[in-house]
Amino acid sequence: MKKILIGVMSLLMVSTVVKANLSSEIQTLSNLFQQGNYESAETVGRGILNDSSLTPEERATVNSIMSQIAIKQAQKQSNKTESTMKKSFTDQKVTETRDTGTMPASPDEDVSSEAKYNTYGNFENATLAKKSSTATFKMSQLYFKDGLYEKAVNLAKKDTGGDIRNLYVVAIGSRLMGNYDQAIDYYNRILAMSPDQQEAKLGIGIAYKSKGEFSKALEFLREYAEQNSNQEVVKDIAILNDILANKK
Repeated sequence: MKKILIGVMSLLMVSTVVKANLSSEIQTLSNLFQQGNYESAETVGRGILNDSSLTPEERATVNSIMSQIAIKQAQKQSNKTESTMKKSFTDQKVTETRDTGTMPASPDEDVSSEAKYNTYGNFENATLAKKSSTATFKMSQLYFKDGLYEKAVNLAKKDTGGDIRNLYVVAIGSRLMGNYDQAIDYYNRILAMSPDQQEAKLGIGIAYKSKGEFSKALEFLREYAEQNSNQEVVKDIAILNDILANKK
């Protein structure tokens, strides 16, 4: 009987030590979470959840902390991604090439990554929620940077603020995709807002030239050339004059 009692007491002591250690680990998990050390907290939490002596209440507590850790890590990653994308935009100098009216893209970059598309999707949703013309333009430029003209155009068309920069995104993107009528429409909208927009005149001229409507193309290219010294445009004008002369 004495041996049995000693055995029972030993088991109780072991159990007490185990529970004390378990409580200590849960406290450690909580402390690591509060300190923002999420990776270490996650490691400790997984170890605790593998403990078979965990009570339902303790498991619920640990799972609650683990859920909060997951949320914090997701927010941290999102902030990091946003910072990276903002830096990418800041470093990127997007200008319109005077001889073609195009915005430069970076076709050498890998744009097939599912993660990248998902990130772009998240940022586009956030952009639309802001209802900001500037935010829309910046997001469109990121699409242009990767050569995603259709995405850029579709996003820019959702801007209801009438920002001329977004009208240019639609006009240029449409022309690059071969949708010349839409490009001409948006270039004309730009000119209706600001008649002195020389790049819009150049864009219309290029679009008409691409459509084979050389007389209209010549009209806008000449108007552009009157205000801008550009050898490529001068060459195009000479070529179009020859084409139209031979048609007579």
